Amino acid sequence: MSGKKNSFSAVLYPEGREKDALYTIEGRWNEEFTIKDTTSKHGTVVDSFNHKKNKTSQLVVTPVEQQDPLESRRAWGKVAAAIGKGDLNATSYEKTLIENRQREMRKSEKEEGREWERIFFSRTNQYANIEALTKKIPGESVEADKTNGVWVFDDRKAANARPPYRPGAMP
Repeated sequence: MSGKKNSFSAVLYPEGREKDALYTIEGRWNEEFTIKDTTSKHGTVVDSFNHKKNKTSQLVVTPVEQQDPLESRRAWGKVAAAIGKGDLNATSYEKTLIENRQREMRKSEKEEGREWERIFFSRTNQYANIEALTKKIPGESVEADKTNGVWVFDDRKAANARPPYRPGAMP
């Protein structure tokens, strides 16, 4: 740790061979960082990124009033506004409204014997990659029962998805 704001450093190495570093990455994520090949004699710079020299693309957002009611900016707009004003009572009130509506939607789905169809994700029972990664972190495991299953991005669904995604839905 350098003690500088927004700084980071990372070392990439083959699994189980921590002392055999392949690359180091360090700098400040909001300014500049450098990637070095540590297998070369002098730590050759293989790439770098300077946030101030690289242009970012313009964020294009559909006007809030044209967004689906469940789109984050629209659904959580009143909560964000209340937070911005420092009004904790309004924040709590608006957040509770959203959460209760979501609970009502889940209850209705359960009573009707259906599950909300995810637009971009599908539930899976095969997640070997996730299990392999969690085994590397002591005490971690896949807890699908606590997360309503394991979901993976579904290319087929994404290719067929067209807005509005849930017309008439209430947040």
